[in-house]
Amino acid sequence: MKSMCLFTLVVGCLLISASGVQAASILVHYSFDSNFNDDSGSNNHLSASSGTPNITTAAGEVKFGAGALNMDQSGTEEHLAFSSTVSLTYGNAWSMSWWGQRSSSALDSQGMVAGTIAANSNFIWTPDNSSVIQGLRLRNATNNNAEYGNISDDNAFHHWAVSYNGAGQVTAWRDGVNLGSRAWGGGITLTHVGAGTTTQNNSFWGQIDELYIFSGTLTQGEVNALRANNSLIIPAPAALPAGLLMLGAITMRRRR
Repeated sequence: MKSMCLFTLVVGCLLISASGVQAASILVHYSFDSNFNDDSGSNNHLSASSGTPNITTAAGEVKFGAGALNMDQSGTEEHLAFSSTVSLTYGNAWSMSWWGQRSSSALDSQGMVAGTIAANSNFIWTPDNSSVIQGLRLRNATNNNAEYGNISDDNAFHHWAVSYNGAGQVTAWRDGVNLGSRAWGGGITLTHVGAGTTTQNNSFWGQIDELYIFSGTLTQGEVNALRANNSLIIPAPAALPAGLLMLGAITMRRRR
């Protein structure tokens, strides 16, 4: 009887793991399929606060769905404002996921995904600046940076995800590859998408698609699912592994 209970417990744990138990819950989600609205139900919609950012449906400029956010920084700086400030505090876990494609016309610093334009702190930035950083820089409210460098941009879409554990550590992924963890105080305030400094000269030039902000942390499986399926749900296997079925048969035989 004990062996049978153990087998049931093992199977149950594997099934729960495969079904995609979610440590993260969606705070805001912008699909950018046809507008700047928040699709999460929180109604924290975006609105153009400078220039004329738009929804593109052009081939090669959309990663999922019908459209993507398009910003062209060749003239007036373009960015959008959250209707309600997103405050991500030091002591609480949070995560963010997005697809980004910098234009071939973008200057090396133009890669601000989100931030605040009230100061030169609080931002999430993906520059390709060999003299500063190529890759990803996170800066919190106290000007503390977490950096992932030596990642040269190729002006193609890439999936990024960051996950802060609420206890001084952040992990980042690019195209599903874990880039490692950094010590970092995760308190950050976001007022805009596409900009993050007072001068706004680092505003994102290109396309952003499927921007999510979550409460809680992301697992590797959830990052993979977001990249592959634009969903947190980890697909369940079609059948139990053969080894597990053999374990069950052995257990049942011993029980007899």
